[in-house]
Amino acid sequence: MQCKESYPEDFKDAFRRSPLKEGELDELVARSSYPPVFVFGHSMLPTALKYFADIPQAMKVDMVYATLPGYKLHHFAEEGKPGLPTIKPSLSPAEVVEGMLVFGLTREQRSDIQEIECVRTGHSMFMAVHVQVSLMDRIHGFEVKCQKTVDAGTFVWAWNSKDTELLPMETSFWPIDEFLNGQLYANIVDQQNKLQVSDD
Repeated sequence: MQCKESYPEDFKDAFRRSPLKEGELDELVARSSYPPVFVFGHSMLPTALKYFADIPQAMKVDMVYATLPGYKLHHFAEEGKPGLPTIKPSLSPAEVVEGMLVFGLTREQRSDIQEIECVRTGHSMFMAVHVQVSLMDRIHGFEVKCQKTVDAGTFVWAWNSKDTELLPMETSFWPIDEFLNGQLYANIVDQQNKLQVSDD
C-alpha cells in the first residue's frame, strides 16, 4: 500500500513502525494477554479503533503494518462503489490482504472490534491465522529485513450463500481515502477530541 502524506499522523506513525526493530516483536507479544488482532477495515485507523473499542485518544495503541497470506479482500457493493470490506480464503496462496496488527487489546476491546470488523452479524467468524510482519534482523553483524510469521486472530467471511453483493476487490488494501474524507470519520475525530479535552 501507499501511505500518503495526507493520511492522519497516528496512522502514518503506526504504518512507518514497520519494519520492527530487533526484539520489538517479542516485547509486544510478551506484553499482550491475548494474541494480536489483524484488522483490515475502519479499525486500521488508530483514532477509529480507539473510538470503537472505547480507548482514550491519548492512550497509545501498539499497531504495526502486516499482511495476511492466502486471503482475498472483498467488499459489499454500495450504490456502485466499494463498501465495507471483508476477507475470504483465496484459491491462490500468493494473494494477500494488507492491514494492521493490533497488540494488547483486552477481551472487551476485542469484542468491540468484532462488532465493527464483522460487517454482517452471523456471517463472519473470528479465526486463528498466521500473518507476516517485517523485522530488521541482525545476521553476521549486518541488519537484514526479513518476514516473521505471527499467530493472530482476524474476522473471516464464513457465510456460504451466493450473495451477489459481495465482490472481490482488485487491491489487497481497503482504500481508506473515502472513509477519511467522509462525515463518519469527521464525527469520530470530533468525539475523540472532545473526550480527550474532558479527561484533561
